[in-house]
Amino acid sequence: MSKALNSSYKVIQIFRKINTEMPSQQIAMFLRIASYEGVTLPELAEALNTTVASVSRNGKILSEYMEKGELKGYGLIGMRPDIRERRRLACFLTDKGRELVAELDRVFK
Repeated sequence: MSKALNSSYKVIQIFRKINTEMPSQQIAMFLRIASYEGVTLPELAEALNTTVASVSRNGKILSEYMEKGELKGYGLIGMRPDIRERRRLACFLTDKGRELVAELDRVFK
């Protein structure tokens, strides 16, 4: 197996530790946020060629939220109002998200 394929396989395995069936949309969204912290939901939708509703739904799963008194989500990102346009949400990595980025970076070193 080539080095590039082996590295790609390792990256997939890292995401599978979080959720064995994590959709590629969520992986792509996480990687985009990791590359462009502060990106807004509409900017993500455009970059990922999808809808704002889709990135909002995936953003909820990538972050943490309460449902019926239970904490859910992966806790990899956080969302808060964008400083340039308060009606838009901007996405940032959490400490857990930064740890994941560091683990992914080690694959390619």
